[in-house]
Amino acid sequence: MSGSARAQSQRRQNVGDNSGDKPRAVFDATQRVPQELENRLPSADPSSSAFPYRRFTGDTRTSILTPRALIGAGAGCKEILGCRFGTAIIIILVMPRPPTIQTERLLLLVLMPEDIEALIARDFERFAALSGFRFPPDNPDLGDLAWHLSAIQADDRHLPWRMRVIVERSSQTVVGSINLKGPPTAAGDVEIGWGLIEDVRGRGYATEASAAVIQWARQQPGVSSISATIPDDNHPSQRLAKRLGLARTNQTRRDLPLWKCDGNPAVAAR
Repeated sequence: MSGSARAQSQRRQNVGDNSGDKPRAVFDATQRVPQELENRLPSADPSSSAFPYRRFTGDTRTSILTPRALIGAGAGCKEILGCRFGTAIIIILVMPRPPTIQTERLLLLVLMPEDIEALIARDFERFAALSGFRFPPDNPDLGDLAWHLSAIQADDRHLPWRMRVIVERSSQTVVGSINLKGPPTAAGDVEIGWGLIEDVRGRGYATEASAAVIQWARQQPGVSSISATIPDDNHPSQRLAKRLGLARTNQTRRDLPLWKCDGNPAVAAR
């Protein structure tokens, strides 16, 4: 074995044998670490508050995931960065944040795993540092955060098919969310849900945001229908569903009435 190959093998042994509460180090075996990168790798303690850290690549916002969040990740990671931790070299895969959907008045930002973790911990300062947007004191109900996070960590292809916060452009503040329940099913169905804080209801934000996400979903391969579950007593959501082109079916899902549209829905005026 050559010297460089031996060193490469030793690095893999150093970073692949952590367990328990120790930092989980990951080496991407499909890419070699250039010697010049290795020589410049900064020292970092994955247990410190400065780790994980973030960087910007051109106009694309990317996030460095915690080693724990890398379990099961891979397909969506486009770059690698690294750091030294003692004698080990830790390689961190970089998962880009999917493009933000922009409308006239809103930004629809995909939540990364670390964003969701900050919200679960109710660490709104960290969320603002990660996302660039303020989370209001009368914060909106964004749905089952832990459930969405678990799905993303299990399969990073879920990332664009899960949680998007609705950001009001004028205030740079999160005012709600538009959540999908995962990639299209085998039958091509995508389920959507929405929610806004009370202060901004009645402005047409839910229609504007939902229509934009539906338009995005319809442009993705394998999508043939959009669905939503709406209780019979939720009349505002029923009116919104009708504006989005959904109709109540005679089916239920999770014991709730199922609304659905096939084909390309036409969004009615607000």
